[in-house]
Amino acid sequence: MGQKVVGTTEVLEFMFMAEDLLQRLVPIKYSKAILSISDSPTAMENLSSIKDIVESCREVRATIDKNNVIEIV
Repeated sequence: MGQKVVGTTEVLEFMFMAEDLLQRLVPIKYSKAILSISDSPTAMENLSSIKDIVESCREVRATIDKNNVIEIV
């Protein structure tokens, strides 16, 4: 029981830290690089895949926040 609560807490902390990091770094560090490769369909497709992954993490967080999902057995 205790390990499940600890695991859940650690996953949530990781998600918050990862999202915070991405929000602070991506626009600043990569915006010029993204503009410089915007004419490359392959590069833009790869960036789109990364964006989809990040957005899916955000959706998971929103679901967790909305439902306050912490299962305690």
